[in-house]
Amino acid sequence: YSLLINAIETAAEGKRDEAVRLVYDFAAKYHVLGMIDLFQEYVMENRDRIPVGNIIDLAVHLMIKGTKAEAVKFGMSLLELINLDGQDELKDSIRLLALEDEFTLYAAFLMQNWENPNKELFYILQKVEGWGRVHLVRMIEADSEEIEEWLVRNGVHNDVIPAYSGLDCYTKVHY
Repeated sequence: YSLLINAIETAAEGKRDEAVRLVYDFAAKYHVLGMIDLFQEYVMENRDRIPVGNIIDLAVHLMIKGTKAEAVKFGMSLLELINLDGQDELKDSIRLLALEDEFTLYAAFLMQNWENPNKELFYILQKVEGWGRVHLVRMIEADSEEIEEWLVRNGVHNDVIPAYSGLDCYTKVHY
C-alpha cells in the first residue's frame, strides 16, 4: 500500500516516470484488488492538494502503456475517480481491455459510470468466457428480454466453474 501512496505522491509532484517505477515495484510482488478502496480514498481525501491532471496522466499511462497487469489495473482503478464523458478514445481502450478476463472487472467498474452502462456490460459479457464472464454475470442487470434470455442460455457457461454464476443467473431471470 505504501508503494502505491508513494507513487500517487510522486505523480502529484509531476514525476510520472518515477511514479511508474514505484507502481511496477508494487506490481512485482502484490495485487491491487484488495487495496483499491484504500488508495482511492487517499486520493479523494487529498484531492485539494493533489493535481488531478498529474494523476490522470499516470493512470492513462499505466493503462495504455503498462507492461505489468497489476500496473494496468492500478491505472484503471485511478480512472474510476474521474468523469470520462467525452473521452471516447479512452473509452475505446477500456472496452478493448475489458475483452481480456484479467481486466474485465476493472473495466466494468469504469463502465458503470458511463451512459448506458448495462448495454456496455452486456456487449462485453457476450465476448468473455473466464473470470470476466463470472464478474459481469454478477454485475449486469437483467433489464431486457434479450439479457434474460442470454443469461438463461449462456450465463453459467464459463471457463472457471459454472456454479459461480448459477445463483446470479437464477435470481436475475424472471422466467
